[in-house]
Amino acid sequence: MPFFLMASGAVLLGKEDNAWKLAKRALRMIICLIVFSYLYYCLKSKAHNESIQLFTFLYGISDASKWMQSLWYLYAYLAYIASIPFLKHIARGLGKNTFFYFLSLNSIITCCIPIIKHYSGIEFSSSFMLINWTVNTIVFYPIIGYFIVTSIDEIKRLELIVLNGITVLLYLIVFGLTYMDAIIDGLSWTSTTWIDIMIPFCSVTIFCDLYYYLQKLELSSKVKSIILCVSQSTFGIYLIHPVVLFYWLPMKEIWVLESSIFVGVEMVGAIVICLLIMIVCFVFVYLLRKIPLVRKIL
Repeated sequence: MPFFLMASGAVLLGKEDNAWKLAKRALRMIICLIVFSYLYYCLKSKAHNESIQLFTFLYGISDASKWMQSLWYLYAYLAYIASIPFLKHIARGLGKNTFFYFLSLNSIITCCIPIIKHYSGIEFSSSFMLINWTVNTIVFYPIIGYFIVTSIDEIKRLELIVLNGITVLLYLIVFGLTYMDAIIDGLSWTSTTWIDIMIPFCSVTIFCDLYYYLQKLELSSKVKSIILCVSQSTFGIYLIHPVVLFYWLPMKEIWVLESSIFVGVEMVGAIVICLLIMIVCFVFVYLLRKIPLVRKIL
């Protein structure tokens, strides 16, 4: 999700789109939201042997996670599109010092406060944390993405090394906190509680690294066309991957096979399954995008 939003900010915040173009983008998201919410509603109803009721569907579509949790991104993206007119002015005035300040402030709110809350028992307002999530999704990622793509040359290599060093340190802290929770509270060592709060800082660092080094590579036209083809399919992959993951019949056999092959190395098995799902979804989306009307949506 952070990479989607940073890439979107890099692309859209630099455009001079009028209200009509923004409305068209929003309409596309609304169509996708309705179509795929209805698809997952039907699949879920069939799986539970429930009848399909139009009013039940319409009542539930207001809940981002009612029919398929992953569709929350479409709701967030609609809010982002509505915010583009004023986000442009913020993004275009963002300098390097403000970039590092914004990143530091976000890290304090996202990382430090949850740790303090967990180990000290100090309570913070739930509305405060909700504001943090909203700012991350609609403001932080798009603006940071725009700055990185338009002003990457302002970031010195030493500063990039420092960012990577802090990222490594954050992961070491995550491992330590997860281990402490497992020892003290008996929580599973596979818990993602702490790694989730490190996502904003680590995502920005990875995005910086990728753009900083990849822009220096000389790629052939064939490689560029392959990258373009895959990137154009990512939105469609995001929309249909739950179909493959939860409702595609061969996946049941694959899950059984995976559990018997990757005994003791479940993480490797999870990576293999994810790659397989992405490949299958890419093939589906690639074929669907051959249909002109579908191509406009996906």
